[in-house]
Amino acid sequence: MIFSWLVFAVLASAAVLFSVWIYFRWELPIPGRNILVVTRSLILVIVSLLIWDPRITGDRAGYLARTDHWVLLDGSASMSAGIDSSDVAWTSALSRAQELATEGMQVLMFGSSNVVVHRDSLQNLEPTESNTSLLAPALASVAEYGAQRVTILSDLRLDDPVEANLTAQRLSLNVESEIGENSTRNAGIYSFELPTRIESDGALIARVEVFSEGIENTDTIRIHILEEDRVVASTYMLPADLGSLATTSVSIPYPSSSGWVRYRLLLELEGDKFPADDTKSIFLEIGSEDNDLVMISFQPDWEPRFLLPVLSQVTGLDASGYLSIGNGSYLQLGAGIDAGRSSDDIDVHKVASSADFLVLHGVDGDSSEWVRRIINESNRVLLFSNDSIGVSSTGMHVGIPLSGEWYLVPELPPSPLASNLAGADLRSLPPLSNILPIVQSDSVSKIIPIHLQFQGSGPKEAAFALIEDKGKRSVVVLASGFWRWAFRGGNDRQVYRRLWAGIAGWLLSSTPVEGNPRVSPTIRVGKVGEDMIWRASGLIGDSIVLEMLSGDSVVMDTTVMVNNVGEARTRWLASGEYTYNVKQVDNSENIGNGRLEFEGHSLEMFRRPTEIISDFTNVSKWPQMKNKQPRRPLHSNPFPYLLIILLLSMEWIGRRRWGLR
Repeated sequence: MIFSWLVFAVLASAAVLFSVWIYFRWELPIPGRNILVVTRSLILVIVSLLIWDPRITGDRAGYLARTDHWVLLDGSASMSAGIDSSDVAWTSALSRAQELATEGMQVLMFGSSNVVVHRDSLQNLEPTESNTSLLAPALASVAEYGAQRVTILSDLRLDDPVEANLTAQRLSLNVESEIGENSTRNAGIYSFELPTRIESDGALIARVEVFSEGIENTDTIRIHILEEDRVVASTYMLPADLGSLATTSVSIPYPSSSGWVRYRLLLELEGDKFPADDTKSIFLEIGSEDNDLVMISFQPDWEPRFLLPVLSQVTGLDASGYLSIGNGSYLQLGAGIDAGRSSDDIDVHKVASSADFLVLHGVDGDSSEWVRRIINESNRVLLFSNDSIGVSSTGMHVGIPLSGEWYLVPELPPSPLASNLAGADLRSLPPLSNILPIVQSDSVSKIIPIHLQFQGSGPKEAAFALIEDKGKRSVVVLASGFWRWAFRGGNDRQVYRRLWAGIAGWLLSSTPVEGNPRVSPTIRVGKVGEDMIWRASGLIGDSIVLEMLSGDSVVMDTTVMVNNVGEARTRWLASGEYTYNVKQVDNSENIGNGRLEFEGHSLEMFRRPTEIISDFTNVSKWPQMKNKQPRRPLHSNPFPYLLIILLLSMEWIGRRRWGLR
């Protein structure tokens, strides 16, 4: 501590000497420079003191009790686990909090956020719908209020046990916990998955994962799957071992209706004490023969790994991808239950034929005849070709691939992509390779938006060709290795995203995507406590009006702006099913409608009660504070900031009154 203050004294002295040097060596010799030196020195010393952040005596706010002993009350959903009000952890915790509050201690309720609770308001508290239990921010918060001792009233199912331990040690808090681990009879749904889209008649296979605790191996768990409000499948499951998952697959009959259909999984266990993890929903699109965005890769490469999610995000289209594994077989790309599924040439051809936006990667002379034919038939094609045969289907002719490292020319010619890449740092991008030089393209109208040079000098070659012919648009990629831009992160990843956003925007601007709403939620089952994100393809910078209804009642009517990646954000709603309508501010035309749901599904009971609190409950481990008044960090006090503003204003006024700029 003494060494720390010695270092601060040296820095403060350096700040004073710096102020003297500025005004006596660099500024004009004005009459009031001594006053300005003192003012500048005080500003720098106070800023240094804020960085050092010592603890001072006093309360953060006048209405808080003058105490160094705080109570942290866990208000997350898991505290309500129990059969009735006398059987839950919340009842014991609230009773103990009221008892400690009457002894003069201050209470802070934590979960996903922190709220200071007055003693008179404790009797009206209820556990929140939050499924998050963050202790570390609560410890940091009460330390700023001057806490030296902390009592935690929680079931200890924490999201951040390691961070909480480190925070308590860093702040030298004397921490003790009460309530602790409680034996809870419970079974809950960990995951519920269905194929993302069904296009033909047949059974669906649902994948279900369940966790449990406090039940015997002889007990059974019953699950039901509902299509809308009708039970379509039921089965039994044996409980999982503590901390593990029990998995099963359930066959569901093909749905009786088309469009967006809601499936709900219900779990039943006699004596279950926590119903918040017993239901989970999925919306499934049934009967759609159109595919929004389809990528087919015919060669192993990193490009599809980065490109497919970027195109899906910037266009707002539902994306599916297929990777050729030889002999006419394909693996489906992506995440969830669809990932890794196998398909044959006929299935992939059918999917590609109905795509609104088709991406073909690795096309060459060995590709199937239907691949080259579909390039001519599709209205929007993004083509990655390995040789001249693959490119010839577009009406353009290229030579043999050029090896070596080819760097992007920073000076961009006028093109539809220029605005997307304006202001971006293009000089640090990794080089590209395998350039296909254009040798003849008289039969098509093309635009070259980006040029490349071998090792940064010499003749220019095209990186892309944007082709438009009789209302059909296609983009031919004439280089490989763009994935390296996304792999490096930072500025390079932003350029990668902006580049493909511009290309996708040019392709989609030819004609509207028929039957596809321009605005839709990224997920149709949102979580209570998490904002809803909306995809708004082609509306970057525009404002949209979102109306949410529960039955016939309007529960939200708000105007939001679409950000620079084609997304808008709205706050979450209470658990329940809703319908939505979307319009543009300056246009009454409906540009999006449908159904969605917010669910309060919780995985809190899947987290094991942590033992980490016991590592710092031993009072003898922690230094005993002798101060009778609460001590809190200096940065939590408003007066240093007000003093800095006052001194800065005084220096500014003084400099101008004495003739300095």
